[in-house]
Amino acid sequence: MLTKTGRIIAIIMLSVLLTACGANKEMVETPAGIHLERGRNYKEVIEDFEDKGFTNIKTETIPDLVYGKSFRNGEVEQISVGGDTSYDTGVRVPADTEVIIRYHTYSQKSIDDAEAKEKEKAAADEESKEE
Repeated sequence: MLTKTGRIIAIIMLSVLLTACGANKEMVETPAGIHLERGRNYKEVIEDFEDKGFTNIKTETIPDLVYGKSFRNGEVEQISVGGDTSYDTGVRVPADTEVIIRYHTYSQKSIDDAEAKEKEKAAADEESKEE
């Protein structure tokens, strides 16, 4: 059985060990808040997070644009930092915190439709050259 002094020393040693384990996580600060990042190109936003030291950055597309009728391709709509979609600038979090950047892109149907129209136009141009 440990004496009172022995218990105190054991508790102090355990506390030091636990504190040291927790201190190994590298902390980084979030770049500009979502209100400043929304509307920017997703590649620039990824660079902002990488420059700050984030290591777990993912992207998700929002395929809602019509090819040829929208100029918002790649525009950021939402960013989640550790599940928080309304984070502020300079919040300190572990470097491996999951960051998800959601951005607008063209739907596959609109791309397919544009390609089909381009083929039709090319065929019509070729036909008119033959006449």
